[in-house]
Formats: sequence, structure tokens, C-alpha cells
Amino acid sequence: MKTFVLDANNIIHKDSELKRTFDTTPAGATAALLHLIEQYNSKYPSYKFSIFFDSHQELFPKYSTVSLKWSTNGEDADTLIKKHLETTSKVSSLIVVSSDGEVISNAKRYNCSVLTSEEFLAILKPKAAKNNIPSQSQSLHSTSEKPNRITKKEMLEFKEIFTSKKP
Repeated sequence: MKTFVLDANNIIHKDSELKRTFDTTPAGATAALLHLIEQYNSKYPSYKFSIFFDSHQELFPKYSTVSLKWSTNGEDADTLIKKHLETTSKVSSLIVVSSDGEVISNAKRYNCSVLTSEEFLAILKPKAAKNNIPSQSQSLHSTSEKPNRITKKEMLEFKEIFTSKKP
């Protein structure tokens, strides 16, 4: 089972829509990010998410596959992520998502898989969804009574993402 370790504020600030929302209501940007993750997680329910924030705790709905971690006592999300990597026994199952060089460096030190915030956002918000044009697989799923299935192209993309990359 894969677990995504997310540097939330880093991800929010790499997406223009989320950043605009964050500038006026940080909790709104967090809620929007959680909504994107919830949508993605509904397609891939075996994935888990540990999301780290550089701010005080807000009240958000609880999700069985999502764990929200808030910085306290002057620590930032980067420090919390580092501590999380140090204390997790199965780091090989972690995919660290950040564009922060120090976070990425720590993740590689523990042999975790790494995605930049931009790469992760591309997974959450594929171009077809950005343009409001359904992709071929989306249009097939919306009109078919068959259960949703992963396409060969998606399988290859995930294989590339989750294959351990040796530095």
C-alpha cells in the first residue's frame, strides 16, 4: 500500500487556483486541496495520504485514508515531514510530494519515492479536466454501466511514478 506524504502549503502555492483561494481564505484552499485528494482517492481507495501543514489546526472532515498533521510549537511542515520519515518503518511505501529541495533531499535519503508538487497536481488535475473536455476514459466511464477500470496508459503512468528511482 502506497502512502503519499504531502507538503500541503507547497502544493497549494504551485497551483494558481489554489493559491488565489489561499490568498483570501487559507482554509478554503485547504478544503479545495482535500476535495481534489478525496476525488482522486475515490478512484484509488488503497492509497493513503498524510498531509502536513505550516499552520494551526483547522476543523475539517475526517477521512479514513487521509491524515492531517498541523505544525505547532514553532515547527514547520518540513520538520514534521522529516520526523515522519524518521519514525516510519516502511519508508519504501512512501511517496513524498513537495518542491522544497530540503524535503526532497530528506525523502531521497530515506529511499522514498518523490514527486514534485507540479507532478502531483498533474495527477490530481489532468489537462482534460482543466479544459472541461472529458478524456476518452472519462467519457467511456460516464456512459458505461461497467465499473471504472484503469486504462493501459494510466497503468504505465503509475508504474513510472511508483517505480523506485535510484539516485
